[in-house]
Amino acid sequence: MSSTSRPEPLRSLLRPVRWRLRFGRAMRWGWLGLHGVLLAVALAGLLRFAGAGEPAVTILAVAAAAFVSLVVVALIWPVRPLQAAMRIDRAGGLRSLVASATELVLGPAVPWPRQAALAGGDPAFAEAAVRLAVQRGRQVSPKEAVPWPRPSRPWTVLVLAGLAAALWALPPDEAPASGRVADPTAAPQGADAPADVIDPVELEGFEEEARQVGARIDDPKLRELADEYEALLEALAAGRIDRAEALKRLDALSRRAAQFGDDEERQAMAEALQRLARQLDRPGPLRPVGEALQRQGPRAAAEAMR
Repeated sequence: MSSTSRPEPLRSLLRPVRWRLRFGRAMRWGWLGLHGVLLAVALAGLLRFAGAGEPAVTILAVAAAAFVSLVVVALIWPVRPLQAAMRIDRAGGLRSLVASATELVLGPAVPWPRQAALAGGDPAFAEAAVRLAVQRGRQVSPKEAVPWPRPSRPWTVLVLAGLAAALWALPPDEAPASGRVADPTAAPQGADAPADVIDPVELEGFEEEARQVGARIDDPKLRELADEYEALLEALAAGRIDRAEALKRLDALSRRAAQFGDDEERQAMAEALQRLARQLDRPGPLRPVGEALQRQGPRAAAEAMR
C-alpha cells in the first residue's frame, strides 16, 4: 500500500454515510420549508380573494425559489468526515474506533507521513488503526448509521394544506379599487374602452337635459321622439350600443325631428340632438359623420356613413 493510498479505504467507508447525512439534512430542511411554502400559498390565496392578484403571484414565486434554494444548499453543504465516523461508531458500538482513525488519517491538511509520525512515530501503528477501523466499520451499513429522518408533526402540513386549498377555492374579488361592485354587463370605460364604445362620463348632463326637453313637449308625436332620445342615451350609458350605432339612431331621430316645423319645442329637440352629436364626435373614423350631422343635417350625415 502506497503512502498516498492509505487513507482511501477509510474515505470509501465514510463516503456513503456522508451522502446520507446530506440527503437527510435536505429532507429535514425541506420538511420545514414545506411549512413555509404552504403558509405562502395560503397568504397568496387570501390576497387573490382580496383582489390583489399580482402580489399573490410574486409571493408564490418567492416561496418556490426559497424552497428550492434551501434544499439545494442542504445537499451541497459539505459534511465533515469526523461527523460520519461518529455516526458509524454510535450505530456499531465501536467506542470511537472509526472517529479516532479518522482524526489520525483525515485530519486537517496533514500529510500522511506526518500523521504516521503523530502516532508514536510508527507508521505501522497508524496503518493498523485505519485497517481495524475499516474492518469493523464495514459491519455497520450506511442505513444503520444514518436512518432517514421521520417527519415531525405531520398534522401541521395537513392543516396548512387544507387552509391553502380553502382560500384558493374562494372566488377572486374583481371589484374596482374604489370599492364599488363592478357590473359584468357594463361596457369597458376609460383607457380600456374600445374606440367606438362611449364612456358614461361623456354623457353626464345629457339624460337630465333630455328629461327637461321632454317635459316641455305637448305634441304626442314629438313626445314619442323625445322618449326615443332618452332610450338612446340609456342604451349608450349601459354600453348596449356603440358610437356608430348611436350616430345611426341619432341621424334617424334628426330626420324625424325636421318634420315638425320650426316651433320652439322642435328647436329644443334639435339642439339636444346636435349637442349629443358634438359629444359623440371625436378623432377617428366617425368624425366626418358627427361633423356632417352638426353642420349640414341628417342627409349629409347619412352620406358620410356610407
